[in-house]
Amino acid sequence: YEFGGRVPLAEALRILDQLCEGLAYAHQTTIHRDLKPQNIMIDSNNDVVILDFGLGKLVDPESTMPSTLSLGTVHYQSPEQNCEPERVDGRTDIWSLGVILYELLSGALPVGSYDALSSLDPGLSKRIDKIVSKCLRPRLEDRYRTVEDLRQDLRLIRRESKGLRRNKALGTAVVGAILTTVTWFGIQGTAMRRNYPPV
Repeated sequence: YEFGGRVPLAEALRILDQLCEGLAYAHQTTIHRDLKPQNIMIDSNNDVVILDFGLGKLVDPESTMPSTLSLGTVHYQSPEQNCEPERVDGRTDIWSLGVILYELLSGALPVGSYDALSSLDPGLSKRIDKIVSKCLRPRLEDRYRTVEDLRQDLRLIRRESKGLRRNKALGTAVVGAILTTVTWFGIQGTAMRRNYPPV
């Protein structure tokens, strides 16, 4: 998936929702460890597909797959992947999801002391800032516990966003109806004044 600048909020939330759904299933056995745009595909049905589990780590503690190597792609790599690779778990992928969400909505990477999304786009809720911040906490213990927990918070934003769009559409329709009514009465009033000469 190639990110070409900012993506509308509804589309970003749709992509993240499907990523969380796929990872929730994958995390039963595997940690991806290399989530990034290049490993995300949108298929012909507009569904999100996660690619390349080549660097994946098996959840099974008895697995012989090496877990002490620093693996991943720099800008999407969590702190523990560099410093404590043996501690990598599902929350490592949650860090990468936070980077991807930020990139989708800003067109940039959250490097260093990054700007809050709501400061870049006043139309975005501060709740989005809190979600990104929680995904990108340096300590594993401070992030979302599971991708399903993250997904639930994203769905709250999604429902809030849909409600705002409905209210905006309703408001536009009401204003249109009022203007139509006012115009009609204005026309009728003009017609009546023309039919009755002043006293």
